[in-house]
Amino acid sequence: AVVLTTGVAAQAQTAFHDKLKSLPFKIAHECYVNGNWEIFVMNADGSGSVNLTNTPKQNEHYPQVSPDNTKICFSVDRGEGRETSRSLWVMDVNGKNRRKLVDYAREPFWGPDSKTIGFLPQEYPKWSVNDYYTKGMSFYDLTTGRITPHPNSANLHHLYNPSWSRNGKWIVATVHAGMGVNHGILLIEANGSKIINLKIPGCRPCFSPDGKQIAWGPSDQEIAAAPINVDADEPAVGPRRVR
Repeated sequence: AVVLTTGVAAQAQTAFHDKLKSLPFKIAHECYVNGNWEIFVMNADGSGSVNLTNTPKQNEHYPQVSPDNTKICFSVDRGEGRETSRSLWVMDVNGKNRRKLVDYAREPFWGPDSKTIGFLPQEYPKWSVNDYYTKGMSFYDLTTGRITPHPNSANLHHLYNPSWSRNGKWIVATVHAGMGVNHGILLIEANGSKIINLKIPGCRPCFSPDGKQIAWGPSDQEIAAAPINVDADEPAVGPRRVR
Protein backbone atom coordinates (compact mmCIF):
# COMPACT_ATOMS: atom_id res chain seq x y z
CA ALA A 1 0.00 0.00 0.00
CA VAL A 2 2.88 2.34 0.76
CA VAL A 3 4.49 1.71 -2.62
CA LEU A 4 1.18 2.28 -4.42
CA THR A 5 0.50 5.50 -2.54
CA THR A 6 4.01 6.76 -3.27
CA GLY A 7 3.60 5.90 -6.95
CA VAL A 8 0.27 7.71 -7.21
CA ALA A 9 1.74 10.77 -5.49
CA ALA A 10 4.71 10.76 -7.86
CA GLN A 11 2.41 10.57 -10.88
CA ALA A 12 0.30 13.44 -9.57
CA GLN A 13 3.43 15.52 -8.97
CA THR A 14 4.70 14.83 -12.49
CA ALA A 15 1.32 15.73 -14.02
CA PHE A 16 1.23 18.98 -12.04
CA HIS A 17 4.78 19.88 -13.12
CA ASP A 18 3.86 19.25 -16.76
CA LYS A 19 0.82 21.50 -16.35
CA LEU A 20 2.97 24.27 -14.88
CA LYS A 21 5.50 23.89 -17.70
CA SER A 22 2.78 24.55 -20.28
CA LEU A 23 1.61 27.78 -18.64
CA PRO A 24 2.72 31.11 -20.22
CA PHE A 25 3.03 32.87 -16.85
CA LYS A 26 6.13 33.88 -14.92
CA ILE A 27 6.71 34.26 -11.19
CA ALA A 28 8.53 37.21 -9.61
CA HIS A 29 10.20 36.47 -6.29
CA GLU A 30 13.00 37.55 -3.97
CA CYS A 31 15.99 35.25 -3.44
CA TYR A 32 19.04 35.35 -1.16
CA VAL A 33 22.16 34.79 -3.27
CA ASN A 34 25.82 35.50 -2.50
CA GLY A 35 24.97 37.28 0.76
CA ASN A 36 22.41 39.60 -0.85
CA TRP A 37 18.67 39.71 -1.54
CA GLU A 38 17.77 40.07 -5.24
CA ILE A 39 14.60 39.96 -7.34
CA PHE A 40 14.27 37.13 -9.84
CA VAL A 41 11.68 36.01 -12.36
CA MET A 42 11.19 32.40 -13.41
CA ASN A 43 8.79 30.30 -15.45
CA ALA A 44 5.77 28.79 -13.70
CA ASP A 45 7.57 25.43 -13.38
CA GLY A 46 10.67 27.01 -11.81
CA SER A 47 12.85 26.97 -14.90
CA GLY A 48 14.48 29.91 -16.67
CA SER A 49 15.38 31.88 -13.53
CA VAL A 50 16.72 35.41 -14.22
CA ASN A 51 18.16 37.91 -11.74
CA LEU A 52 16.56 41.29 -12.56
CA THR A 53 18.38 43.45 -10.04
CA ASN A 54 22.04 42.35 -9.59
CA THR A 55 22.83 44.91 -6.87
CA PRO A 56 25.42 43.49 -4.42
CA LYS A 57 25.39 46.58 -2.16
CA GLN A 58 21.66 46.77 -1.48
CA ASN A 59 18.79 44.38 -0.86
CA GLU A 60 15.59 44.15 -2.88
CA HIS A 61 12.42 42.61 -1.47
CA TYR A 62 8.73 42.07 -1.96
CA PRO A 63 8.27 42.26 -5.77
CA GLN A 64 4.71 42.96 -6.93
CA VAL A 65 3.76 42.72 -10.62
CA SER A 66 1.31 45.30 -11.96
CA PRO A 67 -2.09 44.01 -13.17
CA ASP A 68 -1.19 44.94 -16.76
CA ASN A 69 2.06 42.91 -16.43
CA THR A 70 4.33 45.79 -17.50
CA LYS A 71 5.99 46.83 -14.21
CA ILE A 72 7.23 45.55 -10.87
CA CYS A 73 7.16 47.60 -7.68
CA PHE A 74 9.43 46.51 -4.86
CA SER A 75 11.28 47.52 -1.69
CA VAL A 76 14.96 48.42 -1.44
CA ASP A 77 17.00 48.33 1.78
CA ARG A 78 20.12 50.48 2.05
CA GLY A 79 22.42 50.97 5.02
CA GLU A 80 23.30 48.90 8.08
CA GLY A 81 21.61 48.19 11.42
CA ARG A 82 19.16 50.78 12.75
CA GLU A 83 20.34 53.20 10.06
CA THR A 84 18.91 50.99 7.30
CA SER A 85 16.39 52.78 5.10
CA ARG A 86 13.63 50.96 3.19
CA SER A 87 12.21 52.73 0.13
CA LEU A 88 9.68 52.12 -2.63
CA TRP A 89 10.94 51.52 -6.18
CA VAL A 90 9.49 50.56 -9.55
CA MET A 91 10.95 49.05 -12.73
CA ASP A 92 9.84 47.44 -15.98
CA VAL A 93 9.21 43.68 -15.84
CA ASN A 94 12.54 43.14 -17.61
CA GLY A 95 14.42 45.07 -14.88
CA LYS A 96 14.96 48.24 -16.93
CA ASN A 97 13.98 51.86 -16.13
CA ARG A 98 14.43 51.34 -12.40
CA ARG A 99 13.65 54.37 -10.19
CA LYS A 100 13.01 55.28 -6.57
CA LEU A 101 9.62 56.72 -5.65
CA VAL A 102 9.37 57.17 -1.85
CA ASP A 103 11.67 56.87 1.17
CA TYR A 104 10.62 55.10 4.40
CA ALA A 105 7.92 53.20 2.50
CA ARG A 106 6.98 49.55 3.03
CA GLU A 107 4.65 46.83 1.70
CA PRO A 108 3.97 48.12 -1.85
CA PHE A 109 0.81 46.98 -3.66
CA TRP A 110 -0.76 47.83 -7.01
CA GLY A 111 -4.04 49.55 -7.69
CA PRO A 112 -6.23 47.82 -10.29
CA ASP A 113 -5.46 50.55 -12.87
CA SER A 114 -1.69 49.74 -12.83
CA LYS A 115 -1.10 53.49 -12.45
CA THR A 116 -1.28 53.69 -8.66
CA ILE A 117 0.99 52.04 -6.10
CA GLY A 118 -0.18 51.82 -2.52
CA PHE A 119 2.36 51.68 0.28
CA LEU A 120 2.55 51.76 4.08
CA PRO A 121 4.72 54.51 5.60
CA GLN A 122 7.32 53.28 8.09
CA GLU A 123 6.18 53.82 11.69
CA TYR A 124 9.42 55.52 12.82
CA PRO A 125 12.56 56.67 10.93
CA LYS A 126 14.77 54.18 12.78
CA TRP A 127 14.86 50.72 11.20
CA SER A 128 13.01 47.68 12.51
CA VAL A 129 12.81 44.23 10.93
CA ASN A 130 9.17 43.79 12.00
CA ASP A 131 6.93 43.52 8.95
CA TYR A 132 4.12 45.38 10.76
CA TYR A 133 6.36 48.41 11.53
CA THR A 134 3.92 50.68 9.67
CA LYS A 135 1.57 53.57 10.36
CA GLY A 136 -0.98 54.86 7.87
CA MET A 137 -1.44 54.17 4.16
CA SER A 138 -0.67 56.25 1.07
CA PHE A 139 -1.01 56.05 -2.71
CA TYR A 140 1.60 57.05 -5.30
CA ASP A 141 0.34 58.19 -8.73
CA LEU A 142 2.86 57.07 -11.36
CA THR A 143 1.55 59.61 -13.88
CA THR A 144 1.84 62.74 -11.71
CA GLY A 145 4.19 61.66 -8.91
CA ARG A 146 1.60 62.84 -6.40
CA ILE A 147 1.30 61.08 -3.01
CA THR A 148 -2.19 60.94 -1.51
CA PRO A 149 -2.92 59.62 2.01
CA HIS A 150 -5.72 57.13 2.44
CA PRO A 151 -8.80 59.05 3.72
CA ASN A 152 -8.66 57.01 6.95
CA SER A 153 -4.87 56.90 7.15
CA ALA A 154 -4.68 58.28 10.69
CA ASN A 155 -6.53 55.22 11.99
CA LEU A 156 -4.53 52.57 10.10
CA HIS A 157 -1.75 51.08 12.20
CA HIS A 158 0.50 48.01 12.12
CA LEU A 159 -0.75 46.69 8.78
CA TYR A 160 1.23 44.53 6.38
CA ASN A 161 0.79 42.60 3.12
CA PRO A 162 -2.03 44.68 1.60
CA SER A 163 -3.78 43.63 -1.63
CA TRP A 164 -6.23 45.71 -3.68
CA SER A 165 -9.46 44.24 -5.09
CA ARG A 166 -10.00 44.34 -8.83
CA ASN A 167 -13.05 46.60 -8.52
CA GLY A 168 -10.96 49.12 -6.56
CA LYS A 169 -13.36 49.23 -3.60
CA TRP A 170 -11.44 47.26 -0.97
CA ILE A 171 -7.94 46.61 0.32
CA VAL A 172 -7.29 43.47 2.36
CA ALA A 173 -4.37 43.38 4.81
CA THR A 174 -3.04 41.72 7.94
CA VAL A 175 -2.99 43.71 11.18
CA HIS A 176 -0.73 42.81 14.09
CA ALA A 177 -1.07 44.46 17.50
CA GLY A 178 -2.93 47.48 16.15
CA MET A 179 -6.38 48.94 15.52
CA GLY A 180 -7.80 47.03 18.49
CA VAL A 181 -6.88 43.65 16.99
CA ASN A 182 -4.17 41.32 18.27
CA HIS A 183 -3.73 39.55 14.93
CA GLY A 184 -6.21 39.34 12.08
CA ILE A 185 -7.14 39.97 8.46
CA LEU A 186 -9.06 43.16 7.68
CA LEU A 187 -10.97 44.54 4.72
CA ILE A 188 -10.34 48.28 4.44
CA GLU A 189 -12.51 50.50 2.30
CA ALA A 190 -10.18 52.01 -0.31
CA ASN A 191 -11.92 55.40 -0.45
CA GLY A 192 -13.68 55.53 2.89
CA SER A 193 -13.50 54.69 6.57
CA LYS A 194 -15.22 51.29 6.73
CA ILE A 195 -13.15 48.43 8.18
CA ILE A 196 -14.35 44.81 8.35
CA ASN A 197 -12.63 42.13 10.42
CA LEU A 198 -12.96 38.96 8.32
CA LYS A 199 -12.32 36.87 11.45
CA ILE A 200 -10.21 34.27 9.69
CA PRO A 201 -7.00 33.01 11.31
CA GLY A 202 -3.66 33.61 9.63
CA CYS A 203 -2.01 36.35 7.64
CA ARG A 204 -0.73 37.55 4.23
CA PRO A 205 -4.05 37.73 2.36
CA CYS A 206 -4.20 38.24 -1.39
CA PHE A 207 -7.05 38.81 -3.84
CA SER A 208 -7.23 36.64 -6.96
CA PRO A 209 -6.79 38.55 -10.25
CA ASP A 210 -10.55 38.39 -10.92
CA GLY A 211 -11.31 39.63 -7.40
CA LYS A 212 -13.65 36.73 -6.63
CA GLN A 213 -11.36 34.76 -4.32
CA ILE A 214 -9.11 35.51 -1.38
CA ALA A 215 -6.07 33.43 -0.40
CA TRP A 216 -4.09 33.58 2.84
CA GLY A 217 -1.81 31.56 5.08
CA PRO A 218 -3.53 29.97 8.13
CA SER A 219 -0.04 28.85 9.22
CA ASP A 220 3.48 28.70 7.82
CA GLN A 221 2.71 25.30 6.26
CA GLU A 222 -0.78 25.90 4.82
CA ILE A 223 -2.54 27.93 2.15
CA ALA A 224 -6.26 28.66 2.37
CA ALA A 225 -8.66 30.11 -0.18
CA ALA A 226 -12.30 31.17 -0.11
CA PRO A 227 -14.79 33.02 -2.32
CA ILE A 228 -15.50 36.64 -1.44
CA ASN A 229 -18.04 39.09 -2.87
CA VAL A 230 -16.36 42.50 -2.81
CA ASP A 231 -19.29 44.06 -4.66
CA ALA A 232 -21.54 43.55 -1.64
CA ASP A 233 -22.10 46.32 0.92
CA GLU A 234 -20.79 43.99 3.64
CA PRO A 235 -18.34 41.57 1.98
CA ALA A 236 -17.90 38.22 3.72
CA VAL A 237 -15.73 35.18 3.16
CA GLY A 238 -17.43 32.00 1.95
CA PRO A 239 -16.52 28.34 2.59
CA ARG A 240 -12.78 27.87 3.09
CA ARG A 241 -10.48 25.39 1.40
CA VAL A 242 -7.17 24.62 3.12
CA ARG A 243 -4.19 22.92 1.46
